Amino acid sequence: MARFNGLARACFTAVALSLAPLPAVTQEASETTSTDEETRRMDTMTVTAQRREQSLQDVPLSVLGISGEQIELQRIERPDDLLLKIPGGFFIPNVKTASYVGLRGLLSFEDAPAADLPIAFFIDDVYVSGIGESNVNLFDLERIEVLRGPQGTLFGRNVVGGAFSIVSRKPSFEPEARAKVTVGSYNRIDIDGFATGPIIEDVLAGKISFSSRNAEGFVYNRVRDEDIESDGMASLRGQLLFTPSEDLTILLGADMMIDDGRGNAAKLTTFPGGASPELIPPLSSDPFAVDTDADTFFDRHLWGLLGRADWDTDLGTLTSITAFRRNDSNANRDVDGTSLFILDVEEVIDNRQFTQEVRFASTDDQPITYVAGAFYLDARNIRDERQDWNPLPGTGLGDTDAFLGTLGFPVGLKDTSQLQQVDITSYAVFGEATWHATDAFRLSVGGRYTIDEKSGFTNVTGTPNAFNGAPVFAEFSEDWDAFTPRFIVEYDVSDDVLVYANVANGYKSGGFASALTTVEGLTTPFDPENSWNYEIGAKTQWYDGRLTVNATVFQQNTEDLQFRTFNQNGVSVVDNAGEAEVRGLELETAAAPADGLSLFFNYAFLDTEFVELELGGVDLSGNKLPFAPEHSITTGFTYVQPAWRGGELIWQADFTYKTEVEFREQNDVPDEIKDLSVIDNLLNASLTYTSADDRWEFGVFGKNILDEEVLHSATDLTSFWFTADEAAAGERGFLSGYNRPQVFGASVGYRF
Repeated sequence: MARFNGLARACFTAVALSLAPLPAVTQEASETTSTDEETRRMDTMTVTAQRREQSLQDVPLSVLGISGEQIELQRIERPDDLLLKIPGGFFIPNVKTASYVGLRGLLSFEDAPAADLPIAFFIDDVYVSGIGESNVNLFDLERIEVLRGPQGTLFGRNVVGGAFSIVSRKPSFEPEARAKVTVGSYNRIDIDGFATGPIIEDVLAGKISFSSRNAEGFVYNRVRDEDIESDGMASLRGQLLFTPSEDLTILLGADMMIDDGRGNAAKLTTFPGGASPELIPPLSSDPFAVDTDADTFFDRHLWGLLGRADWDTDLGTLTSITAFRRNDSNANRDVDGTSLFILDVEEVIDNRQFTQEVRFASTDDQPITYVAGAFYLDARNIRDERQDWNPLPGTGLGDTDAFLGTLGFPVGLKDTSQLQQVDITSYAVFGEATWHATDAFRLSVGGRYTIDEKSGFTNVTGTPNAFNGAPVFAEFSEDWDAFTPRFIVEYDVSDDVLVYANVANGYKSGGFASALTTVEGLTTPFDPENSWNYEIGAKTQWYDGRLTVNATVFQQNTEDLQFRTFNQNGVSVVDNAGEAEVRGLELETAAAPADGLSLFFNYAFLDTEFVELELGGVDLSGNKLPFAPEHSITTGFTYVQPAWRGGELIWQADFTYKTEVEFREQNDVPDEIKDLSVIDNLLNASLTYTSADDRWEFGVFGKNILDEEVLHSATDLTSFWFTADEAAAGERGFLSGYNRPQVFGASVGYRF
């Protein structure tokens, strides 16, 4: 408690400083005319974090907004680009079909079809349920909203740690078209564009947007003499906007993405000092060179349909969102990271989901405003994971029967197929009401009641397989329900200063594991996670809107954490193993100190702890949560200046810093490995020229200009490679993944 009190005092001091009067930015700024002040005033983003349109500065939640202009200037093209811009966030792109996202230290690796993740993605207000379906191409976007902490009321299902709301640009009745070509490192050729305009004047507008990203791989496989981690992505989105009357708006949309290429740069990193196991050929020490024998690839086909209707009435707006999404993907991985055949995995995914949401948002001119609605999800997730084993004699995996048992695999296993199919049905009703007690003081109370039902089967086969050759077929069925409330108190100190307190509850559904080989393990459900978040914050603007300072202090307690562990019979299961506590500070600042110049500085501090955790009979209480950097900073600037023939030059740069992270709940990864996760000098920059008529655009850019090499994952698989004597001597091996290296490029665009 003393530790938290000290942190709280420090955090409250930071909030108080953000509310204190600040000195003048410059003498020139304090004496500018109203016209100049209006030029310098920063636009305030409009967001829908509370399911109604609001200024970001009026939302009493910890929300980070990224505009479409920022997305383009900073070349945020994929989720790993995005997560680097979010202090306290973490992204692990292990493979395209299974990428993991973390916020505020909450990140889960249980990727079974019948499991859910703590961070949710919403694309145009549509919940995306599959684990690999959030790793999408980010193009032609209006904005991205990052909602931190539980969102158990209005966004609902499984949002324990936070939510990403991705909003695409909608059709316009003003004709417009644009095309842009980008070339760069690794023979990159990208083509992006859109066309929009009226089909029936003032009644029907259409839009089509597309993006193609192609590049050779940035990792060299020495064994197969090929480049991997290549890009081969094509995305298409079409939308129709129908406005039959002033009160009714209907949006129909369809999108698809095809993504294929060479993938899975499985890198073996050893300790201490790059020690090479005696049983495998020498390894490359280059982070961007691997020595894998398997033919690694990925092939993803994602598509969806959307129908949205908004009907404005005298009492408010009735919204209906109907959507269907499909994921048909497969990938082949070399898990051992060596030139020998030890473990290869092929993964086939066939997911589909249907969602329906109906909600009503009252008008803003009432003493009590509210949002109320209902949500329905019907999903079927299928994954067939085929594993081919050939353990090395002399290693822990090859010689120790007890070790194989602790992994949950039968002794002598050579190949297996673990197929899980689950049908998921989720129902929810939700509502939140805000009482405007005075013009400045508001109280909000909300809640959501959710019922989740999961049923299906898991089929494990192999040669040899479990139970002396008999396949394991296990049927399962379970349902859970939860009520997740939220309470908010907010007060307008002035027109430009909002302070608030927020208490919110979140829930992540229970489920069933798939990577086990016993009926008991496959039919034993794990219970939901439950998280409470306590938050105090301030949204402030200064100097006629030229300076914004937003600060949040929070403590989040998550109970019944879902972990893979072992029951009293020694059977590997996924169970609810403990409790975590995360305390922190989040700070976002932006300034426009001079004409054409804008600055930003964002910071997050995370103090994480497993209050209670026991895995495999070992007490890990007091350890830090993995993938939660204690300090994170993103900062940068944009400067627009007059240029040749009436055009403009746009200078942009951003910088990221993050401290080291733990890679395991055990907190036992050596410092030599953890030090590789530090982000010291991640610098991106661009220079863009736009013509006076805004038609032509020419740009050059660099990403990771200082060629920072950062380790984003390290899985301890020592028993794959090292003998018992080597392991006893302290030698360890980690299956590792690194961020993208330095790239440069140039682009040209034309607006029709």
